[in-house]
Amino acid sequence: MPLVAGKIPSPKARTAVRAFLFVAELTLLLPLSLACHQIPEGRTAIESVTISGTSGREEKEIRDGIATREPARLLGVLPTGFVYDYELFDEATLERDLARVERQLRRRGYYEAKVRAARVIVEGEDRVKVEIEVDKGPLVLVRKVETNGLSGLPFDAASRALEVNPLRAGDPFDEDVYEEAESDVSNALADYGYAYVRTQGTAKVDLAEHAAIVTLTVSPGPRAVYGDIKIEGLEELPEGPIRRTLGLRPGARYSRKDLEQARAALFDLGVFSKVEVIPDLKDPSVTEIPISVRVTEAPQRSVTAGVGATLDVLRLGVNGRLGWTHRNFLGGLRELSVSTRPGLTFFPTRITNWEDWNAPTAIFAENALLISLEQPSFLEGRTRGFVDVGYNVYPLLYPLADSSSPESERVIGYNELTFSLGVRRTFFSRLMPTSLSMNWRSNFPFTYQGYLSDICDSDDPGDHCGLDDVLVAYPELLTDFDLRDDPISPTKGLFLSNSLQVAIPALGGQLEDIRIRPEARFFVPLDYGRRLILASRATVGFVFPQNYGTALQGAVADPTSVDVVRDQHRLLFRAFYSGGPQSNRGYPYQRIGPQGPIGFLLPENQRCTGALDAQPTECLRPLGGFSLWEASVELRYRIAGPWGAVLFVDASNVTEELFTFDFMAPHISVGPGLRYQSPVGPIRVDLGMRVPGLQRLGDTDSDFPDISEIAPYNSQNWYDGLVLHVLIGEAY
Repeated sequence: MPLVAGKIPSPKARTAVRAFLFVAELTLLLPLSLACHQIPEGRTAIESVTISGTSGREEKEIRDGIATREPARLLGVLPTGFVYDYELFDEATLERDLARVERQLRRRGYYEAKVRAARVIVEGEDRVKVEIEVDKGPLVLVRKVETNGLSGLPFDAASRALEVNPLRAGDPFDEDVYEEAESDVSNALADYGYAYVRTQGTAKVDLAEHAAIVTLTVSPGPRAVYGDIKIEGLEELPEGPIRRTLGLRPGARYSRKDLEQARAALFDLGVFSKVEVIPDLKDPSVTEIPISVRVTEAPQRSVTAGVGATLDVLRLGVNGRLGWTHRNFLGGLRELSVSTRPGLTFFPTRITNWEDWNAPTAIFAENALLISLEQPSFLEGRTRGFVDVGYNVYPLLYPLADSSSPESERVIGYNELTFSLGVRRTFFSRLMPTSLSMNWRSNFPFTYQGYLSDICDSDDPGDHCGLDDVLVAYPELLTDFDLRDDPISPTKGLFLSNSLQVAIPALGGQLEDIRIRPEARFFVPLDYGRRLILASRATVGFVFPQNYGTALQGAVADPTSVDVVRDQHRLLFRAFYSGGPQSNRGYPYQRIGPQGPIGFLLPENQRCTGALDAQPTECLRPLGGFSLWEASVELRYRIAGPWGAVLFVDASNVTEELFTFDFMAPHISVGPGLRYQSPVGPIRVDLGMRVPGLQRLGDTDSDFPDISEIAPYNSQNWYDGLVLHVLIGEAY
């Protein structure tokens, strides 16, 4: 939800930027300065802790496991005591830490590890440096792994137990891995019905040979099935849909994994604040395991409300938000939600008018209404059916020409109706959310001011000059594969997604195309405490149109002709664009791509015909394209508490060619950002800057101008390339 996103003009806007940065600096530094800490009288602070003789993961584990710690520094630079408290030195604590160091290294297979020296160096009156020198000694390796007790088990169960064992001959004898082996083997057999399985490990370590022989003894017990399944804690909710979602039936083979998936499926219904699925394993002789499902109902009805504002290169607007949700509508756990976002746009007030601020000459009303109904246990227990109905009304806004009169500008708006009908389900233990839906989208143009007939200078007020209604009907398959540790603020993992749409006229639409957009995101922690995260994102997009797109086959002689207007109007709803706070942060929203005159958006008092390079800048708008690529890298640092900072590099381009990428115009943007973890999600402030010389690297075969060739985006002044974004939610 963008709050601010726009180009910062010069020179007055540069003053505004400096003022903003000054206020931001005061906002950050004032509370930090008040949080300065002092060294208690008579105590000594630790200046640094140096550990030699080990490195990498081992050193990080040692540092995290001892109480004699290095002081934390804000961003690794600001001095101790500025934000974080001092770490105080204690001799007895250091003695205990030296024993911890040896124990930690022994857990990693260094059974002869010794702390050779520990030095405390006095630095001034109240500070010391601590140096710890370690001799790890030789590493103990696993010589042999034996697993007993599997001979009487079915082949598939025994094979799985051997497969999940992480211990292998030749590996370091790591005690954590040894303990994981016991639990992994037990869990694997528990998924094959052995509810009472126990695995006992023994290890013989030969220090002379620096080798270990590991024996795992498995006691599988009897094979079990589910017995009676009781659901406890229901008050208002019906039991039938909950049992179907649970997906467990008496007599089915016992599986620890199935029990966990059942618990997750119930929690995903959104109607419980707590879910427990507990097998009764008290008596090992019982082969029909009773299952207790204990739930705590959450409130079934909720209301949300809020207000917001938008100030960017396109508009100044205010909006409200009101939502109502019933999670057991008419029984059966049906979830009905209604939300509306009414708003007002004050035209033509916007950021680009700072140098010559214009008061509003008109107020445009807008709204976004969505009604959604979901039915759990649709078709089968874990599948949800849904129906979404939406109605939106909004203006289509673009930057105004300097010479234009806001009162005479034609402003087009849309009444938009949407309808979606589909199913969604998660697969592979919630790792792969998938939805399949049928969608209809209808857009009916009108004017907030002016007349559609003015597009082609028609005398008939009812003539839309090719700006006809657009109806798109398409099935859509959405698939995700989510291995992130946190969906809101991830620090590690992988996220893959893809959207596949096929617009088919036979289903009631006008357009025919195939639209594909896969995306990949990676998150890698760069330090053991996960304070520094490397995040990256890459996406591509392709549109294969069948009955539109001729307006992108070259410069058009008359952009106001009916055929051109109709084709460009269809592109508006199906083509790709790039730029903005979720894309390339060095550019305003959807500004990157082939540029040219759009017949129904021509500015007043401008002649937008002839060669594209000879037309006024105000005539050139983003036309959209059929091939998209975007890439981004972020370095995220958690400063303290809810505060964080980022450095980012974004690049992207859109071309009019089918299945063609143009990397000669990467539109590279860089910049810093701030993050604040609020209860509604991360609030972020990003300041993007277009890097001079890295917007376009050479000539291309495009018939259309690139955005970097058009004023003011062709400026080589770094301050003309600043774009400020303030939003809720991470960029990705």
